[in-house]
Amino acid sequence: MRTFEVRAKLASELLAVPLDANEIRALANKENVPRSGYHLTYSAADIGQMRSKLFPEFNERLKLPTVPPVVSLRMSKGGVGKSTTASNLALCVAAQGYRALLIDADPQGDASDMLGIDVEQEGIVTMLDLLTNNAPIESAIQRPYAEMALSVIPADNFLSSFDLTVSAYTRREYLFATFIKNNSEFLAKNFDIIIVDSPPSSSVLNFNVLVASDVVLSVVKLDGMSTKALRVLAQELNDLDKAFSMKKPVLFLANGYHPSYRSSEENLDNLKNMYGDQLLKTVIPAYAGFLSQSRVTKGETNALYEREPTSPAGRKLLELSREILALLGIKGLGVEQ
Repeated sequence: MRTFEVRAKLASELLAVPLDANEIRALANKENVPRSGYHLTYSAADIGQMRSKLFPEFNERLKLPTVPPVVSLRMSKGGVGKSTTASNLALCVAAQGYRALLIDADPQGDASDMLGIDVEQEGIVTMLDLLTNNAPIESAIQRPYAEMALSVIPADNFLSSFDLTVSAYTRREYLFATFIKNNSEFLAKNFDIIIVDSPPSSSVLNFNVLVASDVVLSVVKLDGMSTKALRVLAQELNDLDKAFSMKKPVLFLANGYHPSYRSSEENLDNLKNMYGDQLLKTVIPAYAGFLSQSRVTKGETNALYEREPTSPAGRKLLELSREILALLGIKGLGVEQ
């Protein structure tokens, strides 16, 4: 397991409350804890403990008997930052003391990879095992960080066989929703939010994810090409409504914003005009650090927020997670909800 610990200044940012180092230390009950170095550090578990003291409503989520909201990230075009957003969103939510489950439903497994999960390890249980082999959900849960309530159900290339495997199944579009329903007690007891990284292709697997979703988050790269791909999502949602009378709320996230590029500004304006309030206020900037998340370039994987939480992109990812939590009505943020 990795460790994710922060100093007092970042702990204050995660809590969104202006506190100095001494106040943070007292809030975490660490007045008598000897320092291993010049600074004390705080885990996500510490952040959660502090949040429960600052915002008593934070503890209300522990009493909810219902399945937490399912947010799926969807875009029919690859390379828009969908998996990057999914992994960092889950990490930012958990870093604030919440309990997040990331389900990797993309056969490329990038979200799993970015959180340091080796999907090639022997005996690993993936999303495919849960949906087609009735493997118990507990057997698939991976916990990449110590003292952080971030759980991951990984995916690998074998998930690409899902459509063929279930071709003869009845109600095959409901397999994911049935999985959620059958594990509702476990999910309600252990998580505040479920984030799903869906496959980029239009497929039975993708349709499964849409059926099970409470909210669809479409990541749109501000390059013009991504906005064209939104037509595919619109058609998928239309098909879903026609076939199953399901209307899914859709949110849009602008990604890759570069203030010096005129096209970037124009594409952002177009999204605002097209989607209005459906477009999230948070805009993720273009940032070179995103390129260092892959095993090829770094030698090891880790999400950007783990490496650079105080970078401009890191702070925007945290802002995104808070906006999503607020829109879902999840308690304890300390902001107007």
